[in-house]
Amino acid sequence: MVNPFMTTTFNEKWIERPIGEISEELESWLEEETTEGLLRIGEAIYQVTIEANERMIYFMDVTDQEEAFDKFHQSKTVLAMLYLDNYDEVMQGIDDQVRGRMMSIVTKTLNEWADYYGVYLRRTSVDRFIAVMHAYALKEMEESRFEIIDHIREETAKEKIAITLSIGVGTDEDDLRELGKIAQSSLDLALGRGGDQVAIKRKNGRVRFMVGSRMRWKNEHELERGSFPMHYVTL
Repeated sequence: MVNPFMTTTFNEKWIERPIGEISEELESWLEEETTEGLLRIGEAIYQVTIEANERMIYFMDVTDQEEAFDKFHQSKTVLAMLYLDNYDEVMQGIDDQVRGRMMSIVTKTLNEWADYYGVYLRRTSVDRFIAVMHAYALKEMEESRFEIIDHIREETAKEKIAITLSIGVGTDEDDLRELGKIAQSSLDLALGRGGDQVAIKRKNGRVRFMVGSRMRWKNEHELERGSFPMHYVTL
């Protein structure tokens, strides 16, 4: 006898068909003797429990709960500290007209970046900015490999002297004061590794470093110029 829930959840053509035709992931769970986990089938998410001895698989629809949890997580506050690494060095010895053009380029590029991702950006000094965003914006930035790092360097290089940008990100912390400390610690780590990169630090202390598309890892602590895509390094 077929469970009525299964006939409403899965198209009847799947009944009495191999499990792999419903979900290849579920089939692999059976092979690996996994006993439980979250499984997405179509647009639904299920809490699956496998009782191998009873030859039973239990499905509990947790779509609403998981989507609510994901929405909550993605709306959490993320704080970032931005620093123009070589601002003082670059601004020495150039005339006011060039200096004005370069700072206009930096401001315009950062504002466009902030507008695109829905970020609140505020300048705190001539070479520092603070950015407040939601976790989903950080996720999108990671997926786009923080292209702002390259954009700042490339756009200012049109004036013959490139300014580089470092970003320290704090995330996964509800206390805003602690979040600020995490973001500043991330920035310190990025600068300690030579700048021109992003450091993303979570509450648990894990750090991810991201460097621009014209850099590659030479070894754990040293960067070498090249023509390689952005790399991720997790500690």
